[in-house]
Amino acid sequence: MSGFVRTNEKCPVCRQSFKEELQGRLVVLICPEHRTMPRRYYVDTSGFGLKKRKRYSGKDGVPFASREAASQFLDSMRAAKGNRATWDPKEWDEADIKEFRFAAEWAKWVESKESDWSPGYLRQVEWVRSRILAPRWESFDMRDIRNAHLIDLKTDVAKRYAPSVVKLVIGVTCSFLSGLRMRGDIKETLTRPTVKVPSRDLFILDADQQAAIIAQANERYRKILTLAARCGVRPCEVCAVRIMDVVGGYIHFQRSMDDYGNLSDTKTGTVNRKPIPADMARDIAVAMRFRRPDAPLFVNRWGKSFRPGVLSRAWKKAAIAAGLKGSTLNVGTRHSFATRTWREEEAGARKRTADAVGHAGPRTTFGNYIPREG
Repeated sequence: MSGFVRTNEKCPVCRQSFKEELQGRLVVLICPEHRTMPRRYYVDTSGFGLKKRKRYSGKDGVPFASREAASQFLDSMRAAKGNRATWDPKEWDEADIKEFRFAAEWAKWVESKESDWSPGYLRQVEWVRSRILAPRWESFDMRDIRNAHLIDLKTDVAKRYAPSVVKLVIGVTCSFLSGLRMRGDIKETLTRPTVKVPSRDLFILDADQQAAIIAQANERYRKILTLAARCGVRPCEVCAVRIMDVVGGYIHFQRSMDDYGNLSDTKTGTVNRKPIPADMARDIAVAMRFRRPDAPLFVNRWGKSFRPGVLSRAWKKAAIAAGLKGSTLNVGTRHSFATRTWREEEAGARKRTADAVGHAGPRTTFGNYIPREG
């Protein structure tokens, strides 16, 4: 009779080979002394004329995790071969395992999803692949993925990175594995590990505090820091502004710059259109005078674009000098701008609501008329 069910594993206790034993109607592989059993099996396809002698999974790509599953597959091969009129060895050759390797599966997943992602998120996904997953799973058969692999991944990443980075890695990885499951490449039901990210207290600044920090900065940084504080855009987008981006009284933030001077799209891939701050109109007009359209709006001492990292260090140094140690560039400009904008909008909405019901002020309206949340 052609074919056998075998295993490459040995007893994890005594390291001896497993033996066949009859249990009820089934023949199982088991260690006679320690009663342990293999976790993976393969079908020895000797006598079937296939290219590969060892078959580790069925036609659906699911690995043989029990002798019964491997035996059923072997029986179906024997039945097909018994009917020689329809026997075709090519139909039973195992698919190339490269199709299920991490690199191949990741490429298929990214191709199906990248049109839905922003350029910034695409960069984060590539960072997760190159820095975290590829070194661990480069030659891994994704059909063998289990919950233990996710737990080990979370534990290892948590030793080297902040909780927010751990959350990003686990989120991207689970989204990738979910895509594999939807496509039918993996059958295992995986549970997403929980990642707790502690809430942080943001050092929000008011306009006077921002002005105090900018006044302490070196003079060559003041104009571009003021622009970042007034417009509330990302520092990397402020550094990438060109003369040609200033049109019709507006500044169009449409690109981003990294610390190496490389230009790319904004994080969301959109153009952020902001009116020129009234107190900066003259400085911007002077900066644009007699210069090429593709020149940076504000330049450093060498006539080149500022870099985000340089501005960040300049802001931190100025914050310490202003007695506001702990303030960072992104929170001190962008986050503070968003917070102040919301507070102004909220105060205006409260005033309009009070006027609509005929109250003298919002205190009566929101103290007695509007239900409190929670």
